[in-house]
Amino acid sequence: MRHLPPVACFPPQPCPRVLTFRAFPVTVADAKERTHWDQYMAAYEDMLNHTSTQWAHWCIIPADYKWFTRLAVSETLIRQLKALDLAFPVVSKEHRQELDEIRAALEQAG
Repeated sequence: MRHLPPVACFPPQPCPRVLTFRAFPVTVADAKERTHWDQYMAAYEDMLNHTSTQWAHWCIIPADYKWFTRLAVSETLIRQLKALDLAFPVVSKEHRQELDEIRAALEQAG
């Protein structure tokens, strides 16, 4: 395991004194595949552009830091839920009376 010198963590969070990483074996095939990176990114962008619609769109959220990922997901959900402009249904007086009768019948049976 290789040790790197201490650095400041971003975003601010408890930072370990020494950052470490494991060395994974790199092959010649990996180096050759790296030459196709631009093509992979173009295919990725094409997929997002062709599958994202106004009603079902993609939200790209980085996952480098768990706290930021959770914040971004919750903010996105809140924004989308507010955009739905949801409201409780309005119940007419007659329908309310019918529901009260149903409730009373169920309470007697139960």
